[in-house]
Amino acid sequence: MNNNTKPFLATTAIEDFWETSRHVIFLGNWCKRYSRREYWQNLDSETLPSYFNEEEKHRVYLYLNSVFERLLPVLSKQMNQIHGADFSVKYWRIILGAWLVNYIHVIYDRYNSLKHFLTFHPDFTSVCLDEECFVTPKDTIHFFCHIRNDDYNLQVYSRILSALGYKLPTKKLPVFVPDVNMYFFGKNELIKNILKYFYEALNKTFFNKNQVFLRSTFFTHSNLMELFLKTKGAVRSCIYGYEDLPDFSVDYPARASLKKCDFGENDFERILMELIPLEMPKNMIEGLSFLRKKVENKFIPAPKAIMSSISWWFENVFQAWAADAAEKGTLLLGVQHGGNYGIAEDFFQEDLELSIVDIYYSWGWNQNHAGAKVVPMPAPKLVKSKKKYTGKSAEILYVLTSYPRYLYQFPWSTDYWENYFSNQVLFLSRLSEEVMARLRVRPHREDFGWDIKERLKDSFPELRIENWDIPFSESLNDCSLYICDHPLQSTTFIESLVSNKPTVLFYNPAFAANAVRPEAADLFGKLEKSAILFGDPVSAARHLNAVYASIGNWWNEPERQKVVKRFLGVYGKTSSTWLAEWSAEILNLSNNRIN
Repeated sequence: MNNNTKPFLATTAIEDFWETSRHVIFLGNWCKRYSRREYWQNLDSETLPSYFNEEEKHRVYLYLNSVFERLLPVLSKQMNQIHGADFSVKYWRIILGAWLVNYIHVIYDRYNSLKHFLTFHPDFTSVCLDEECFVTPKDTIHFFCHIRNDDYNLQVYSRILSALGYKLPTKKLPVFVPDVNMYFFGKNELIKNILKYFYEALNKTFFNKNQVFLRSTFFTHSNLMELFLKTKGAVRSCIYGYEDLPDFSVDYPARASLKKCDFGENDFERILMELIPLEMPKNMIEGLSFLRKKVENKFIPAPKAIMSSISWWFENVFQAWAADAAEKGTLLLGVQHGGNYGIAEDFFQEDLELSIVDIYYSWGWNQNHAGAKVVPMPAPKLVKSKKKYTGKSAEILYVLTSYPRYLYQFPWSTDYWENYFSNQVLFLSRLSEEVMARLRVRPHREDFGWDIKERLKDSFPELRIENWDIPFSESLNDCSLYICDHPLQSTTFIESLVSNKPTVLFYNPAFAANAVRPEAADLFGKLEKSAILFGDPVSAARHLNAVYASIGNWWNEPERQKVVKRFLGVYGKTSSTWLAEWSAEILNLSNNRIN
């Protein structure tokens, strides 16, 4: 094919890297921002369909889990050599796990998208990111921030194309470096420093090794104080968890040694192993000794137990502390923090957390698991004052969600999200004028480049859109009805049910991302039979139109209330005696009485 007639591959939404004088093939819908549709709709272009169907996603999920479990011991051995250590695989699971499992999913998707394209267009051209612009994430939270953005994804696609043997034109573009401190502390550095000062003073005076340390468990400050008093100091809060690293220089010899790892049963796995030494975050190689020194100076080295909900994922200092403490015999305790735990069929957050901790506290469900012992307990996130539905407000609250445009984890595909947004418009278009007049829509605080508000406003100019300045609890209290279109990605619908708020849910069960586990299927089926959960937006809208005028009577029918109560007993456990239950559990841990 003549070079001038080769099709052009666009891998991201960065228009400066498109060659629009050619026929453009978009690798996926993530390349086409809704807000820029007037531009790309006029191009000579096509969009490549997805490289596999929904039926394959569970198989892919299981395969990627196996890649993670096979690769982790191999990396652990080499990481010990780099650091002159002899840490266990569990140590490296805590340090590497959150990044590695996500990275495997990301590279599998990007690799297969490109291979699918090459099947149809082996002779093509594209523009890649110049290597001088490549960045190495500082840590896992930097990686999570990067992988949402077009520029870093351009870097990933460029590296895979190079690994596949393609030498393509390049162009420079500064890759955005996120300010991750905003994710943890906000703007108030003064308050953060004051809290750390008092924490260090308490650490030297009152803390001891028999205490159970809590970090990011979603207990409120008042709940934590109640626990502290009830347990007579056996429970302690930990305010340290994350610290933005210095900008360490890349240790090229150490990273090159990772290439000695003998891993790879197929082309994807070999390319994955080629990329890992280049993109492993710095906290795992260049910054690990720095973080371990922080741990020595700030923490009790091996307390009785460490408990957290989300710190296993985002907090570099906490990870270093927990990993070191576990090597010395500290119990690691996990706490559920989201509504899809125990429900979603394929959910690597749950899988990883249960493989890290010794005991995992669920919101009511139990299961046999190869990792942690699962203990149902009252949910910390739900242990707070709940204002019951009074029927005084006539408002309707419709809560949306969002996810990165670039596949973040299987099985949440781009096709899933395109269908999700289409169903929103379909649902709203079928609501009666009376219901629409009372409706307010609450999008997720992060748009991820989907242009969700613009999509909705184009179809419904008068739609009222609520922002995140209003806390969700206040918004939920100020409505007569809650609507959720993403029950398999939601915590808020469980909060609504706990508040006994009239609730309507809908989703598309044809997508693998909405598949529930066999043990959850019965309760989800009962929600459907009770006309709380619907498998399509039209049925949900039709039902809402019919019951809205007497929503309280509908919701309080005894059989429906029984279904809600039974569901919450397994997936949203609360208790009026939560303080006694949690205190007894913590005291048993502190006193070495573990059942």
